[in-house]
Amino acid sequence: MHVISTLVDDFNYISMDTEFPGTVYLPPILQNQDIPHDFEYQMIKANCDNLKLIQVGISLSNQHGQFPKGKPTAWQFNLQFDEDNEQSVQDSMKLLKDSGLQFEKHKSDGIPHHVFAAYLVQSGLILNSRNHWITFHGGMDFGYLLKLLMGAKLPPNYDDFKLELDKFFINYYDCKEIKKEISSLSGGLKQLARDLGVERVGTMHQAGSDAQVTLEVYFKLRSKLKQTWLIDSDQKLEDKIKGKVYGIQDIIFNEEQYIDQYKHEATLLDFKDQTGCVNRSKYFQSQANPTAKRTTPTEQDAAKQPFHMLQIEQSHQQFIPQFPNQQQHISIGNLMPNNGYDSNLARQGMVPGNLNYQYQSLSGLGQ
Repeated sequence: MHVISTLVDDFNYISMDTEFPGTVYLPPILQNQDIPHDFEYQMIKANCDNLKLIQVGISLSNQHGQFPKGKPTAWQFNLQFDEDNEQSVQDSMKLLKDSGLQFEKHKSDGIPHHVFAAYLVQSGLILNSRNHWITFHGGMDFGYLLKLLMGAKLPPNYDDFKLELDKFFINYYDCKEIKKEISSLSGGLKQLARDLGVERVGTMHQAGSDAQVTLEVYFKLRSKLKQTWLIDSDQKLEDKIKGKVYGIQDIIFNEEQYIDQYKHEATLLDFKDQTGCVNRSKYFQSQANPTAKRTTPTEQDAAKQPFHMLQIEQSHQQFIPQFPNQQQHISIGNLMPNNGYDSNLARQGMVPGNLNYQYQSLSGLGQ
């Protein structure tokens, strides 16, 4: 993360991808009620609130899509995750294992979630109006990161969720949302990358590789849109496409179909665990998940990754937490940044005002 922190001033286009244990929970409001307008957000909230993130990938470029010279093109952070004691969907876990994730090492050597969250605060990546965040179908990705940063469950509704996104990430773009503006393009990330001539480095369904592909896809899409809309300024274009996350608020393709399936499951299961949500993992482990953003079969013979942090195309050093001024882990807690917050202060260990307090227990975040 230190390397990323030194690069982000000049390479402030940040692509992010995550891996998580599938869609386990159905929102409790689905049972015998009308579908809420923010159904997709309630699905994201139910799962992000009650599950743990497994892996985060980050890739950086400058405004022209150029990667840092002599540096990795992507970083991959492997978080603590105990497969034996965490809820998951069997098919999703198999996909990740087939892609090379080593869950025994996630259990023994993974980065504690609160440590990773503290590093994000100090990295210069978030709370920085100069930065641009890129995702592909990024609702779950942003949901899990926001949960870490807030140290709390996600807000109760989409409108409040968007307010938090706007605070922490400020400028953000979703390639799947952008793709809707170009009628000649279709499919998921794999097909989109192929159609746009983007070559993958690393293994599909690993967060670092997916983050790099997403970043390259973004710049290809941006170039196509400039031609389609006859816009001569990158800034004008980005103002039109920023601040939207695919599928959370608008009706998305096949939404009625999978809502009907989930309502059927909720009625059939009629089972709530301690979260108050319907838990589908024990009953539908072999059934494909219709809301999953990644449904393409895994590549064969996935390469085994170095652990803690993978830097694609470059050797790595073991991830060892080192905090500025030898502080204890900074608590993320109910972090509410003030206007004008300077993320450079966080990088120097001088967290201003209501951000300056010590680590306290973050329930459910994996300590």
